[in-house]
Amino acid sequence: MTLALLGAGAIGLAVGVPWGATLIGRDRVLTPIAAGGLRLTDARTDRTFGPDAIRTAGPEALASADLIAVATKSTALPSVIQTITAHARPHTPILSLLNGLSPVRDLAAALPNPILRGMIPFNAVWHGPAHLHLSSTGSVAVEDHEATATLPQVERRADMEALQHGKLLLNLINPINALSGLFLHAMLSDGSWRRLYAATLTEALQVYDMAGLAFTKAGPIPPRL
Repeated sequence: MTLALLGAGAIGLAVGVPWGATLIGRDRVLTPIAAGGLRLTDARTDRTFGPDAIRTAGPEALASADLIAVATKSTALPSVIQTITAHARPHTPILSLLNGLSPVRDLAAALPNPILRGMIPFNAVWHGPAHLHLSSTGSVAVEDHEATATLPQVERRADMEALQHGKLLLNLINPINALSGLFLHAMLSDGSWRRLYAATLTEALQVYDMAGLAFTKAGPIPPRL
């Protein structure tokens, strides 16, 4: 299967390089990777992918892809849709790795392609021009589909929409963390900030309940707890 990854930034490289994807992104990001390879580290592992494992291309590579993974920021979605419309075949499945709930809906409304859901559980931080550190753990989750059957190191799930609803609840901690000005561990060690996050979760869960939205736990602790 030929896989193209559109949006080869930090997250895109962290998943696309181990997947053996053809990487489509900014030259300033991809040039040092193509020349010297990529080092991927986390709390337990240290892996290096040499230049021979890095494949880069322009958007024209979408035309020959059997699966297109999108890992841009949500704000880039209009240009992503234009690029896919211009270059991709209309039947090629699109795997959305974007945060939030609306990108899948927006892609499905704008494109004839099958749209699949994916979820990234970790953050990727640059420690150098060719070194990415994953600052949290977990497996990438993707919708169970024939197009995702050969992706390595992923969790294939049939409940991706409910999982994305759960991830949104987890992500509600991000604006609170930004307002605190603290590292996450320090913030969560303070009862006042924990109570603020709990109040935010309570409101979100009330909205979910009123809307009849199902969710599944995406973090270590059940949101209702």
